[in-house]
Amino acid sequence: MVNMKKSDIIFAILMPLFMSFFMSLAIVLINFGFKDGFFLAWMRGFLIGFFVGLPVSFVIIPVARKIAAKIAKE
Repeated sequence: MVNMKKSDIIFAILMPLFMSFFMSLAIVLINFGFKDGFFLAWMRGFLIGFFVGLPVSFVIIPVARKIAAKIAKE
């Protein structure tokens, strides 16, 4: 990690946590419905989403901030 502040690291952990939590909830509700096994399917989707999203966020967030700063400058 190059020059990441503590708040940047916390943000990079919380963002995929919240995103995968709510996205997996919506996707499992749409595809599976609220029936037996819903909670286990949701938690499985949440954990997979979080562990995929966590390393991705450490790469994407700094890039997205640079792009946003360039767009906001114009």
